[in-house]
Amino acid sequence: MLLVTVDVALDRLLVRDVLKAIISTIFFHRLFASVKPSAQPQEVLDVTYPAVEDAELDALIAEKVAKLVASLDANHNQDGGGGSAAGV
Repeated sequence: MLLVTVDVALDRLLVRDVLKAIISTIFFHRLFASVKPSAQPQEVLDVTYPAVEDAELDALIAEKVAKLVASLDANHNQDGGGGSAAGV
């Protein structure tokens, strides 16, 4: 099994948008054969990422982003700074 680790450092105001872009890209590539890309590509930090027009998938991505942000906030508050979103 291949494990890829990516360290991302960004302003807290951008966390939700960047997480949404990363998760959307992962879902898009995993579901590539069965989904149609949206007519309007999405963009965050001048980087375009693929998205699909699917309300159910959008809701799932929003849920995962909310969990990751909550985990990051909890870890940040517990240890007074860094931390990881392990277990999400």
